[in-house]
Amino acid sequence: MKPKYKMKAWVMALGITAPALLQAQDSAIHAFTAQQAADYAMKNNVQVKNALIDIRLQEQTNRDLTGAAYPQINANGSFTYNAKIPVSLVPGDFFGQPGTFIPVQFGVRYNALGGITLDQLLFDGQVFVGLQARQTAIDFRVKNSEITEQTIKANV
Repeated sequence: MKPKYKMKAWVMALGITAPALLQAQDSAIHAFTAQQAADYAMKNNVQVKNALIDIRLQEQTNRDLTGAAYPQINANGSFTYNAKIPVSLVPGDFFGQPGTFIPVQFGVRYNALGGITLDQLLFDGQVFVGLQARQTAIDFRVKNSEITEQTIKANV
């Protein structure tokens, strides 16, 4: 094709597709009221989401701290089956047969062990101070979340 015709082809293609592109851009624009914009920001802002996650993390930390003050019960057990009991050779002098070795089996075919322990924390200053401060920590996280939300609303 000659350069003159190429230029005309490009202008014609642009003339055909330009209205469609402009129309697509118009449909992508959203109109929000001030309240809708604030609600959208509250729902999708990363800082607000992080503040809400901080509250949940503090709640879990409080649960862990409370659990440390409760009694701890641990149980364990084991079971051993010896298919072939080991054999040891004992000098025959013990059985009245000097100069020989007598095979003797030491052990049992089945062995079971079990145990239970109960632990109670009597005093740990960090745990008791943490127990007293857990509601204050939650309140702090909630207030921090509210401040973040108010800041986002003001910015919107």
